[in-house]
Amino acid sequence: MRSAAAVEGISLLKSGCVAVKFGEQGTPHATTFTLSLDERTLSWAARGVVSGLLPRSRAVELRHVSRLLVGRESEVFKRYRGRLSAPGRDYLSLSLRFHEGGSGASASSSPPAQYKVRGGMGPAGGGVEPGSRRESLDVSFDDEVTFGLWVAALRALLPPAALCTDRDSAAHSAIHSAAPAPTPIFGEGRPGGLPPPPPPPPPPPPPPPVAVPKAPSPPPPPPAGAPQSLVSARPARQVSAADAMKQALRKKANTRLVERKDEVAALVCRALGELGDGVDAAEGALKELEGAADSLGLPLAAEEWGARLGSIKKKGGGSHFDEALLGRAGEAHRRLSSLASMVAWRGALRTRQTQVSSAVAAFRSGKASLSRVQTIARLSEMLHLLSKTVGEITKDGGYAPALREMAALRVPESLDDDAAAAQLSSAVLAEVAREVAEKELAGLRSEKALTRRFRAPQTLAVLRAAREVVQDVANFLPASEELSRSVGEQRALLDAGIAEVEPMAAAGQQACYEEEDEDYV
Repeated sequence: MRSAAAVEGISLLKSGCVAVKFGEQGTPHATTFTLSLDERTLSWAARGVVSGLLPRSRAVELRHVSRLLVGRESEVFKRYRGRLSAPGRDYLSLSLRFHEGGSGASASSSPPAQYKVRGGMGPAGGGVEPGSRRESLDVSFDDEVTFGLWVAALRALLPPAALCTDRDSAAHSAIHSAAPAPTPIFGEGRPGGLPPPPPPPPPPPPPPPVAVPKAPSPPPPPPAGAPQSLVSARPARQVSAADAMKQALRKKANTRLVERKDEVAALVCRALGELGDGVDAAEGALKELEGAADSLGLPLAAEEWGARLGSIKKKGGGSHFDEALLGRAGEAHRRLSSLASMVAWRGALRTRQTQVSSAVAAFRSGKASLSRVQTIARLSEMLHLLSKTVGEITKDGGYAPALREMAALRVPESLDDDAAAAQLSSAVLAEVAREVAEKELAGLRSEKALTRRFRAPQTLAVLRAAREVVQDVANFLPASEELSRSVGEQRALLDAGIAEVEPMAAAGQQACYEEEDEDYV
């Protein structure tokens, strides 16, 4: 039987609940989570400006969750330890870890190792398309009540195995998976003919379930002809324990904001002032301002600052904060939210560039320990990820409005330059693909004539894959006469190699057929 907290938490999730989601890239951002009506799927969608550049809706099936972790114990959370840009508190965080073993889409019957999230891009966000692989879903909260309702709801919805600790899981597996050994004959296999030891005592019975009192039934309607005062009287709405706790925490936060009114005004003034010289300085200023806002109880990912401060009323009427400050607080919140979006997108672009540079260095130094066919496949995969990240940011319909908003709010940004730099970084992928193909062709040429025909098919596959990478790079690079000429020369060299190897590969294939025919004869 579900507890009252679990029922309230499930109702909260079905109606949509805002929390802060941490990801493998970018900065944490406010996200709306929704539980499906059949209570099997948890979906989410980004809020605010960043929602224009992220998939409209993503989802996970709760049956694929292997463990519920309370606290910041996942690998994603560990990346944010010690950062001022990580909102929330450690003890108000949780992670849903997905099953290990297997691969494939979320619709498959076997749970994937890195769960493939369902979702789509575009204004409609429709359809279920292959999403990004993830090992966990990591969420943090701003108050104890919402966090407690989430945990209670998940404990009621997740499989029992996902709620066990590692020790409990190991004990459960040891008890229930071991088959009973056959009983030996008296004295057989024991020194001195001693009888076997007595069987272990049975495990203690489980504790009896705790009885949950039922909610009191509503009072009967007043009888016909009763006085109007009795008819009009209605019982007062009962406030749940969770709502009472939430109201107490908000009242405490309101008192803190009023007591630190001068600090709030100073924060708003700093947020609307100069953010430094350049984009890097603005990114550093964002981290400082986020830390100051969190200490005051005004997290950037939560409620808009003007509305939050305006909700704090005096006992005799009116607000503790004047209209001018409320208006400036709303503008400051919009400015910092826009700055946070810029930092997230810039970080995603620069992360892809760093990945390309590191991989190329490993390939050229020989530390990658990959075959030439695998190296070409890895180059193609990196180019796909790079082009996907650039496209999701710059080709989405929300990108141009976001840039206009940043300009209006005086947010320093260099996103167009960062996107162009990410495109230019793909040129080195074409160079490495050509280098790998040339080494493979040189190895074929050094073979003896008798064995050359057996290696020719592999060399031809490497040359064709390398040419495909070079062509994809040419399509992704920005228009430039110099770049077009360089890529064209690489493509011409690979075309010449393919023309050279194709007759050898065909002759080798024909020789294999002839040998098979002789074996049958």
